[in-house]
Amino acid sequence: MSELSSYSSLCREIVALTRIVSSISSWEKIMFCKKVMFPLILLAFCLLGNPVSSADIRSFTVHFAGCTEFAGWGPVSLAKAQPLVPPGYVITGAATGQAAIVVRATSCDGVSIGQSPAQPTMLSQIGINLVAPDGTGNINNYTVIYVTNNQVLATYFQIAGLPAIFDPELT
Repeated sequence: MSELSSYSSLCREIVALTRIVSSISSWEKIMFCKKVMFPLILLAFCLLGNPVSSADIRSFTVHFAGCTEFAGWGPVSLAKAQPLVPPGYVITGAATGQAAIVVRATSCDGVSIGQSPAQPTMLSQIGINLVAPDGTGNINNYTVIYVTNNQVLATYFQIAGLPAIFDPELT
């Protein structure tokens, strides 16, 4: 069995586990992912041997078509945000004891990964607002989680080391 196939099988098992918690709120799902799913995925990486060792597996191209996006911003406690951001990054507003959460919601008519056929896709990204390392941009953030209803996209994000969850019921 190939590394990608083994990883995909494991991801399907993890998705099945997430369906068990489908009746809880979105915030509880995020906390479940942080406390349960991420350690499970880390354990899977250790047990499978290094499925992300190949540059060919980690590199991929995504084509987005017909997309609309919402980006929202709101204050959160610095004490709660800081553990989500690795050392070396500066959280915007840290000097005042505050942080900002950035929430993006994207709806696309078609998303294709590599040579896969395009499919309608919903994608949400939640991050913590950062001071731009190079001084450019208006919303720089450290991604805490991606959630998408596109299983191929979620799998490739996970293989690339991004925190991503497949939720087929995301609307």
